[in-house]
Amino acid sequence: MAAAPDFPAAELEAVLGARAARVSVEPLPHGPPAATAGLWRIEADDQRLVLKVLHADPDGHPRWPAAHNPDHPYYWRREALAYESGLLERLSGGLRAPHLRGCFDREDSSVAVWLEQVEDPPAREWTLDRYGLAARHLGRAQGSPAAGLPDDPWLSRRWLRAYLDLRAHEIETHLEPATRPVWEARDAMLARLEAGPQTLCHLDFHPGNLFGGESETVVVDWAYCGIGALGEDAGNLVPDTLLDGFVAADLGAELEQVVWEGYLAGLVDAGWSGDERAVRYAFAAGAGLKYVWIRARLASGVEPETATRWRRVLPLLDELAAEAVRLASEA
Repeated sequence: MAAAPDFPAAELEAVLGARAARVSVEPLPHGPPAATAGLWRIEADDQRLVLKVLHADPDGHPRWPAAHNPDHPYYWRREALAYESGLLERLSGGLRAPHLRGCFDREDSSVAVWLEQVEDPPAREWTLDRYGLAARHLGRAQGSPAAGLPDDPWLSRRWLRAYLDLRAHEIETHLEPATRPVWEARDAMLARLEAGPQTLCHLDFHPGNLFGGESETVVVDWAYCGIGALGEDAGNLVPDTLLDGFVAADLGAELEQVVWEGYLAGLVDAGWSGDERAVRYAFAAGAGLKYVWIRARLASGVEPETATRWRRVLPLLDELAAEAVRLASEA
């Protein structure tokens, strides 16, 4: 966890519109992506903010790099650009990002992104039905014909392909019979995913990034946002929720059903009338293909409690991977 930031007073004054009489700083935990230099909750007088500092770190985490090139799927500055461009303010259908309060380039080449503090309940407190509502909000946002497909050059593209490339050595070192069919079919599966209906995706639609009450779902951490397949984000939500223990593994089939049905309902709400099979393929591949590395990590050794939880999710992952392989072969 990063130490308290020595942020320029001018930043805080610009964000607040006046100099604060009282400021308190609380460091917040954050995941491994190397682009995040630190994350803090800031209370300034009666306002609550979040400060996220981004930096390039090519020598950072091997599976979560922070690349310099804007067209790289792991470009370090992408989240700041997504906020600055206004792209995230145009989300619709009950899905939104935190409101930007200020974005500042610093002398050390880092970027400070100041955001509203989200006060809505986190996904860890949600019921299964609330996950379904989040999926419906996502479907509404991604299925809206009026939204169009953004073409900003810094948006990520072919992100899942890069994600799997970073794990290829580990997967192939521990390639098991249950994993081999989906791994050997990955090029065809990725090609179909990239050729199917596309939309603006978050690409880390993880419950740890989701907050929401009854009327909206707020999504944080847009570091990987870009062009992805319609259905890919929704598919990602199911295994992430189970593998990280937000929902018990024995409720996996129910979670998959409420997320899938919620997402389809959201697409219909938005006026979408495309090929449901293409969306279902992306949903299955977004889960089964993305998490093909789980067995390899188990073979490498993980903490016992985590291993037990992951093994209980394997049947659902296998089922989704097999569905994706079958649908890809039928194309």
